[in-house]
Amino acid sequence: MLLVLRGLRLALTLFFFPWLWLLLLLGFKAKGRMILIAFTIVGALFWPTVDSSYIAVAESSAVGRFRQLQATLEIYKVEHKEQGYPQNLPNLTSSYPVEKAYRFVYVPSRLPDGTITSYLVQATPLCRPCGCTRSFTVTDGGRVYFTAEGRAATISDNLL
Repeated sequence: MLLVLRGLRLALTLFFFPWLWLLLLLGFKAKGRMILIAFTIVGALFWPTVDSSYIAVAESSAVGRFRQLQATLEIYKVEHKEQGYPQNLPNLTSSYPVEKAYRFVYVPSRLPDGTITSYLVQATPLCRPCGCTRSFTVTDGGRVYFTAEGRAATISDNLL
């Protein structure tokens, strides 16, 4: 999905906007041309920061989702003491669709009787070339680990 959006953005940037800009430039008189050029310069200065803000939002949303998941899993464990943690990761929703940038995997640790005593939740980027390069892992103790390598983070990686 993100590649399609980037492709559309690229098409608009390379084709539509230059022609629109040229049409406006030829349509305005001298004062209008100067204003158009001034807005173009200001817009060009801020253009690179717009694309990179998506990455920061996606990564911080992944860590925020970890906090929500951990709280939900702990509540489940308290309510179901004999069972421990749940069998599957609970479904949560948020204002930012973090599932479009990260894949979340629940890795429970079971006793021989089937009781889940601990877990890991791993978040790996769906599309590394799109900009999200960090993988995250949270433990049942609430510690968040991350790595920029092309794999899921482990507890031996850097602590966030």
